[in-house]
Amino acid sequence: MEGKMILSSQLRIIGPVGVGKSSFINTAIRRNVTTVGHDLKSCTAEIVHAITPYPSDSTRRVVFVDTPGFDDINADESEILRRIAAYIARSLVSTSFHNSNK
Repeated sequence: MEGKMILSSQLRIIGPVGVGKSSFINTAIRRNVTTVGHDLKSCTAEIVHAITPYPSDSTRRVVFVDTPGFDDINADESEILRRIAAYIARSLVSTSFHNSNK
């Protein structure tokens, strides 16, 4: 794909523990890329992303970002928000850097 620009859309999936964030990502991508819990205990401890091609355009891709849930008994909500904000800041800097080199 040299010389061909890949455009990405990033979807950050955020919400309480146990609402199906990881299940949604696996269903959207049509393969198991994130671990899914089967009760109301937190399963996603770290922010992870999964990349899939855009269905109708091979020059695009979708990046799903799975985040730890709120109301987690093992983590403070302010810490979860801080980690999500740091991830977003890093992804914006990375995207800005890559776009400035085209």
